[in-house]
Amino acid sequence: NEGVHKKVFQPQSYFYKELATLASSRGISVDVYVVSTEWVDLSSIRPIAENTGGRLLHYLDPVECTLPKDCAMLAQLYGNGRGMLRIRTSSQFRVSKVRGPCSPDPYRDDVLHAAGLDIHQGFA
Repeated sequence: NEGVHKKVFQPQSYFYKELATLASSRGISVDVYVVSTEWVDLSSIRPIAENTGGRLLHYLDPVECTLPKDCAMLAQLYGNGRGMLRIRTSSQFRVSKVRGPCSPDPYRDDVLHAAGLDIHQGFA
C-alpha cells in the first residue's frame, strides 16, 4: 500500500531536526552510527547528521559491521579542526537560498552556521 510506505518513510518526530539546528549553530557536527537488524526510524534521526554535516551510517549485521574502522577513519578525516569563513558583501546582497549543512543563527538574521565540512562536503 503506497499510503503505508509514505507514512513509514516520513519522520515520526522532529526532535532530531530541532537538535540539529542547535548543534549546527554551535559548530557541532554529529555522526550517527546505527547497528540494528530491526526497523529503526532513520527518517527522524537523519536530520541530525545531514544538517550538521555529519554522516549517518546504518549497519544491518552487528557481527560483520565495519563500525570500529569507520569511527577511526572519520576521526582521522575530521582531525578535530575548527575554522570560520566570513563573507562580507554590500548591504544590498542577501542570502536567498542555501544548500548544504547550514543553519541560521537564532539571534542574527545575517549569520549562517556551517558544521562538519570536510574535503568531501561543501555548501553554496
